[in-house]
Amino acid sequence: MANKSLPYFRWFPADAQTDEAYASMTDEQLGFYHRCLNLSWINDGLPSDLNSLSSLLRVSREYLERIWPAVGVKWFENSGRFYNRRQELERTHATTKSRQAADAVRTRYGKPTDVPTDVPTDVPTDVPTDVPTDVPTDVLPRALARIARVRFDSGSSLQENTNPEERTLPLPPQNSQNGNVRDESGEFAQRMYALHPKKKDLMHVLGSLRMAVNRGHTLIEIEACHAAHVNTPAWKEDSGRYCPSLAKWLDDDGFTAWPNGKKPQKPIDESRIVPYDPFGIQAKRKTV
Repeated sequence: MANKSLPYFRWFPADAQTDEAYASMTDEQLGFYHRCLNLSWINDGLPSDLNSLSSLLRVSREYLERIWPAVGVKWFENSGRFYNRRQELERTHATTKSRQAADAVRTRYGKPTDVPTDVPTDVPTDVPTDVPTDVPTDVLPRALARIARVRFDSGSSLQENTNPEERTLPLPPQNSQNGNVRDESGEFAQRMYALHPKKKDLMHVLGSLRMAVNRGHTLIEIEACHAAHVNTPAWKEDSGRYCPSLAKWLDDDGFTAWPNGKKPQKPIDESRIVPYDPFGIQAKRKTV
């Protein structure tokens, strides 16, 4: 069933045009991609069954199989539905703004009977009581907690976190044999953002860190390089005026370039050093 409670979503042309997959699409593919985005926004994703998808988009199965390879790279599957990663971040942003507006209306007019008649009646009613109406000093953990209401539980899957008291930032756990690894990405994101000179693009830090990890980098490596950059004069100058936002720094793989090109050397594990013994003298002594 179509959900029209959020009639619009934000669109950033600069972000779209700098995305390689988007910029490589033909005009036909771009038009089809934007139709998919519109339908996904109001239907909470698209059906992953190609017959159902072709019916929803009003195209033949043959046409869908021809055009989907170029368009489908921008979608991931979860629980029988296709989702667009960036759109789900924008959905979280829009939902948060809607809840804040509803809370502001209730705070201003007090009783429900005092609400003016021109206030929309389709405002969500499940407004959390801990949403602030001003900007508190602890804005970082509270804002990140609101982002965490959409949980990345495995791979690229999404599920709603209904616990308003939770204050962690879960990301997809790394692949492991026992499948029981504790995910610390949220903690890393909080520490890095707290140290970062430029407080900007908070809503995108979580997704940017997640994608950096998915590209094969470790959280420890990213945080170590970030800490080294934070202490550089270039980032400290004028209260971080010339420092990139944390989300952009992560998206641009800034953690692969250390300040002055110097990367800390790992301590040598002497237990793994093999003595130089070309004539096998040491081996002979062990056998005696």
